[in-house]
Amino acid sequence: MPNRKRPQFFIIDRAIVSETLKKVVDAKRSLRENDHLSVSDAVKAVGLSRSAFYKYKDYIYPFYEDSLGRNLTFSFDLKDAAGILSKVLTTIAKTEANILTINQTIPINAIANIVITLETTNMISPMEDLFNELKAFDGLFNFRIIARVS
Repeated sequence: MPNRKRPQFFIIDRAIVSETLKKVVDAKRSLRENDHLSVSDAVKAVGLSRSAFYKYKDYIYPFYEDSLGRNLTFSFDLKDAAGILSKVLTTIAKTEANILTINQTIPINAIANIVITLETTNMISPMEDLFNELKAFDGLFNFRIIARVS
């Protein structure tokens, strides 16, 4: 188990997370979505033992679930074309996230790097939805999350 005095965090892709940990996240989601569900029923539904659930439940959280009320910094490359950055900012504004900083490099070979920091307390839609929408923009690529700070 991790040292709880000084925890260390990683951002890893779900594809390499063990099936047990995925089931813990799924059980926690079920419990959060259904107030009347017992832990026994939640773990049974995902095929997990109660002992495994209790062993790991305090150590794994979906990235986006734990993002509200935090500052998130992300970076992406953007094609140097009129209106693309404006569309990105409009998409962010629709979520009611507060943009704290925007940094943009001078375009080189028609590509600019953008770094944005958001404060997410008042967001009205899930962070995952925002990021998926941004990643789908034509002309936006190399999207990556740089930091998440309380």
